[in-house]
Amino acid sequence: MWILEHQDGAQVVRWQDAAPENPLITESRWVALDQIVGQQPKGCWVVDISGERLLTSEALAIIVNLVSRINAVGGRLKFAGATPAVESVMKSMRLDRLLSLHPDVAGACVHANS
Repeated sequence: MWILEHQDGAQVVRWQDAAPENPLITESRWVALDQIVGQQPKGCWVVDISGERLLTSEALAIIVNLVSRINAVGGRLKFAGATPAVESVMKSMRLDRLLSLHPDVAGACVHANS
């Protein structure tokens, strides 16, 4: 379950439990995030991905679609706390050009208005 918090002008979402190892569950989590953020896409959203061990291609597709939709209405979606493995995948796919990656939630929130 995603937990929504407000921090320094941003809406921060975190996954409550440990990341599941089953890729199908992982994908359904991202669909749920899409539904949460899609209800109010304006403003700054920070997604804490520090617990993610893997992102499937389907999860990445959901993320890219969500970022595009949020950007189209003037919102911002930032990702915080990617593990080295997840960050490496994102960079190797050049998603770091599209996604706003930050080392931690506090750093992403500091830049909530940029």
